[in-house]
Amino acid sequence: MSGLTRYSLRLRSALGSPMKSDTLSGQLLCAYREKHGESALESLLEKIRQGELPFRLSDAFPQGYLPIPIFPPVPRRLFQSLADRHCQGDRYEALKRQKQRRKELKFLTESEWVNLRSNASLYSLLDDWLSRKPEMNWRTKTVAEMHNVIDRHLNQSLKSGGIFTVENTWVGNPKQQRNHLGTELIKMDLYAQVQTEFKDEFEDLLRRIGMTGFGRDASVGLGHFEVMEKVDASNLLELSGANCWLNLSTLSTTDGSAMDEGYCQLRAKFGKVWSGFGENAPFKKPILVADPGAILRRLPKDSTMILQGVHPSNPKVIQYTAGLFLPFVLNETPES
Repeated sequence: MSGLTRYSLRLRSALGSPMKSDTLSGQLLCAYREKHGESALESLLEKIRQGELPFRLSDAFPQGYLPIPIFPPVPRRLFQSLADRHCQGDRYEALKRQKQRRKELKFLTESEWVNLRSNASLYSLLDDWLSRKPEMNWRTKTVAEMHNVIDRHLNQSLKSGGIFTVENTWVGNPKQQRNHLGTELIKMDLYAQVQTEFKDEFEDLLRRIGMTGFGRDASVGLGHFEVMEKVDASNLLELSGANCWLNLSTLSTTDGSAMDEGYCQLRAKFGKVWSGFGENAPFKKPILVADPGAILRRLPKDSTMILQGVHPSNPKVIQYTAGLFLPFVLNETPES
């Protein structure tokens, strides 16, 4: 794999689907099939199943931000010392501020991460959060959109119960420039590690997806973005003495031992197959994934992050859940 590259994506529409790494990875492979044909994709997938991954992706984050690690909790004695320092000993007030900060903040700035990563702990993070109120320079807004249910026999909407809603997400930055339509311009960061020989191909496929749209309802204008620039972010991989890894992706692995003694938040994911395959059964089997922010003590093997047998009838369908990880030092005894 090459070093770490950060791609700046400017959203040009609302998102119908969150820009998750496994969804974007799958769409990149589908775009590869459209560009080069079925046989070329089969050859690439054969290498992928053997663990020869052409790329690893992060989820997309607001520009300049990284996910907050899922740290182990702070011992009560140490939390009391934080309350003494920042809240005149009032532990209730300290808990209230912690809850408020955690609710408001989903990400750390890249500079905060760089300062934290050599001696990272929830104690250190709260010591900063309780002394000041970090500012968010971005926001999201969810808008419900009405749709009609079509009666395929009559070719018209149902007379009764024929309306349903879906949610579209707008990501905006009130401090950034607006375009001539008054729409907020927002950029998101996508981190990637790509095989050197595949890099030009990867960037071309990413631009194609930006033009045709990412995720749900791309055909009606959602999920469109523009690749603005790329920056070498390999400095985030350079840290001596690291004992843990921060996950930046929607991660799943068949090697459960890789998650032992780590800290993560698991959830069930119910995926769908790309419509271009023409499957009568579009739904995949549910899988367990760890969201960005998970802490791992060792990395799973590449081949274990390519899930096979995820579709009930098509054995060719895979789930590309390869993670992208940043090294750091987890201090589980911050008082020392």
